[in-house]
Amino acid sequence: MYRLLLLVCLFTNSLGFASSLVCPDHHCVAVVDAGNSGSRLNIYSYQEDASHTPIAIKNIFFKKIEPGFASIELNQKAINAYLSELFSDVSDSNIPVYFYATAGMRMLNYSRQQAYYSKLNQWFLRQSQWQLVVAKTLKSREEALYGWLAVNYELGTLTSPSAPLVSVVDTGSASVQIAFPLTGAQVMDPNLNSNDYIDIDVYGRHISLFTHGFLGLGQDEIRSQYLDQDVCFPRHYPLPNGSSAAGNFQSCQKLMMPLINGVHQVERTVKSVIQSNPDQTWYIIGGLSAMLQEKPFTFDNYQFTHQEFSEKANRQVCQQNWSILGTLYPENRHLFASCLNSSYLYSLFVEGFGIDRHEPIHYISKKVSTNNWTLGAVLYQKEILR
Repeated sequence: MYRLLLLVCLFTNSLGFASSLVCPDHHCVAVVDAGNSGSRLNIYSYQEDASHTPIAIKNIFFKKIEPGFASIELNQKAINAYLSELFSDVSDSNIPVYFYATAGMRMLNYSRQQAYYSKLNQWFLRQSQWQLVVAKTLKSREEALYGWLAVNYELGTLTSPSAPLVSVVDTGSASVQIAFPLTGAQVMDPNLNSNDYIDIDVYGRHISLFTHGFLGLGQDEIRSQYLDQDVCFPRHYPLPNGSSAAGNFQSCQKLMMPLINGVHQVERTVKSVIQSNPDQTWYIIGGLSAMLQEKPFTFDNYQFTHQEFSEKANRQVCQQNWSILGTLYPENRHLFASCLNSSYLYSLFVEGFGIDRHEPIHYISKKVSTNNWTLGAVLYQKEILR
């Protein structure tokens, strides 16, 4: 019952509520990002080039509801209500739907995943305006690839042979994905997973990539494991165990290392490959890129270094009194976790990936982008992974 009630308290955001969408040449597609914390309906319009590859891709509708699809009750009534709410604001007919679940669903066993999809399919069978193409759980490397494609498409690097391709880290609530181009003659490390290396062809370019995902290393999963760590929250923040926090960025960051490089072995999985492919330009998308665009975290030109980021986080969040922070930034609903999230981000990039703390990290303004991987799924609507 509790999970059903959560549907009433949903967050909705849209790039345009309209009963009728403009779909040039009838090329519209809906991509659902069914994540751990919520589901996001993205509707894109696009045209096609001579090779039938999507071009002029534009997000014309966006809506998010909470909680995540994999966390609602597993019964037909609950799933019907959930999907009816998600798809309630668009009435166009015959829009193909790609329903992709990510880390929240990956945490469930296969039989439970299939039970959700079975009930989802039953709902779509009764919907004349939506044509379900596929409903599946993305592999982490698929999600990483789509995020990489989305960012490089928006930057224009895919269609310009002379433009350098960028590298992308996607920070989700339950997982984190990384994807970057292999810039030199890459000798595959026999200790690494060969499935992390993929080749794609897009807009006439052949591209070799390293992609990997870390399930359980997303920001919400991290937070659930450090809720009672006093150094990871602003000073005097009331912790669940009844004590009061005493925020310290460096101390919190050190607490992360056994989890990041011990349990999840981030350094062992990624660092050597990055070192073999230097001179990468890094972009971050996902939940933590949104954090970087809310006060007190704002940076010039949508870029930062982890050195300046750590100093700002410690000074302006971790070592500030919680009562003062709440007054200064009342609209930031994730402010209480900003010290923890900042320490996690630094540990992941610097201690895990091995990226120098003075290296610029970029992000795309949320004013011009939804900052998610679904655009990449539009661009690459076919099976490309072994």
